[in-house]
Amino acid sequence: MSLIKNILPVATLLVALLSSLPAMADSLTIRIQNMSGVTLYRLHATPRSFPDYDQDLLGNRVLNDRSIMPLTFENVQECLYDFRFEFIEGSVIYDAVDLCTVGTYTIMP
Repeated sequence: MSLIKNILPVATLLVALLSSLPAMADSLTIRIQNMSGVTLYRLHATPRSFPDYDQDLLGNRVLNDRSIMPLTFENVQECLYDFRFEFIEGSVIYDAVDLCTVGTYTIMP
């Protein structure tokens, strides 16, 4: 009986901690809103644990100023991603984005 008394508080704490973590999904979709005043022509993103950026997520598209586009990430295993935004006039912005909580990410000047 004392073993159950000792395990129960630990199990309760473990359940509480795990339920407070963001749920991982196979895919997550966020919206990218460009309010930078400049056309975005390349967008790279990589999980924080990977050192290199992946391919351009826009492909042959661009994201004009004051436009919004959905962006789906497949096989998401962690929430925090590093983003690299490249604009038509040559500027580059880096930012960390939490895919699990952001919903819409707005690029500001």
